[in-house]
Amino acid sequence: MRILIANESVRMIGGTEKYLRTLIPALAHRGHKLGLVHGDVPQEGDDTLDPGGYCVRWPFAQLGLDRTLAEVKAWAPDLLFAHGLVSPVLECELLRRYTSIFYAHGYYGTCATGSKVHSFPFIRPCERRLGPMCLLLHMPLRCGGLNPLTALRDYQVQMKRSHFLQLHASVLVANSHMKEEFVRNGVKPEKVFTLPLPIDEASSKPHYRSFESRPLSGRILFMGRLTKLKGVGCLFPALEMAQKRLGFQLHLTVAGSGPEDVRLREAATRLPFTVDFAGWVDRKGQEALFEISDLLVVPSLWPEPFGLVGLEAAAFGVPAVAFNVGGISSWLESGSNGELAPGNPPTAEGLSDAIERALSDPDHHTALCKRAVQKALQFSTNAHVEALQSILMASVQ
Repeated sequence: MRILIANESVRMIGGTEKYLRTLIPALAHRGHKLGLVHGDVPQEGDDTLDPGGYCVRWPFAQLGLDRTLAEVKAWAPDLLFAHGLVSPVLECELLRRYTSIFYAHGYYGTCATGSKVHSFPFIRPCERRLGPMCLLLHMPLRCGGLNPLTALRDYQVQMKRSHFLQLHASVLVANSHMKEEFVRNGVKPEKVFTLPLPIDEASSKPHYRSFESRPLSGRILFMGRLTKLKGVGCLFPALEMAQKRLGFQLHLTVAGSGPEDVRLREAATRLPFTVDFAGWVDRKGQEALFEISDLLVVPSLWPEPFGLVGLEAAAFGVPAVAFNVGGISSWLESGSNGELAPGNPPTAEGLSDAIERALSDPDHHTALCKRAVQKALQFSTNAHVEALQSILMASVQ
């Protein structure tokens, strides 16, 4: 099958790109021919989602609309596998021309800001269906910035995407939380397929280690984008409270970069525990951090559509603590492979309690580590690709 993948970025900037980097070689090794339409133009030295060169590429920003469409037509794809484009014009033209499957990595066409939270009087998840009330409530509930023109523009973009959702043959989602979201926003239930995200082949082969002989070190790991909604600012006070109650020193490694970087570094200087800012780390760097960490904390304040990093850590026997928001509970079972904190609203106190539960008893922590590995085994790339192929093949018959 000739599969045309559409994604805004070819550079490694988030979870969607991580997924495609895992998926592309798996599809190519099964004999599929792959093309990639993307919006950005990578610079020399950029880490990309197709380092193996499996895809024919069309950079829309460089080629323009007409040339992109003409070259894609000449390549003659059987199917469009869409993951989100910034340009509604390009997206619309591709949807008009090709049968399309859409994988919803986020709240595409269901939220005016894409974050799915209210921020006033405190941050909490939103379950509202996209519509005119979103514009009216944008300022009072602080759904996004305070610029009304930006709010209007974002709303119009998401309304177009809501329309595009109806044009896809199928919508794929990672869990029941996301399925409920898209059905609530008008996508027919029979068009929505639940297909959990996989961890890459390296991570899907669990890295067993002697949990019994490895004492707790107090090393905590955060890995992700440094934005307000990723919750590192909430993690700081949570760890401070947990350290007092646990009675031993904690050490936090923050692996990632983003707009909150400078503010978080300044705040970390006032904390009673050490914080190491590792910046963005590559796959080998991530694995090295998993090997030495007792616990991964996923303190996201917004309803994470999935939270793949938790399963990547689990493959190394690292349990996770997270707020019970969005799709987190589709892979994190409190008391089994990690601990959940209440997510509506998410608070530092609740997160601290969950961290304490995970680390206060060495035997309980060891059990969490073992079951984390067992959970990771359930999300293999091979199982995901086999299920995806069935959906793709059915859509073109």
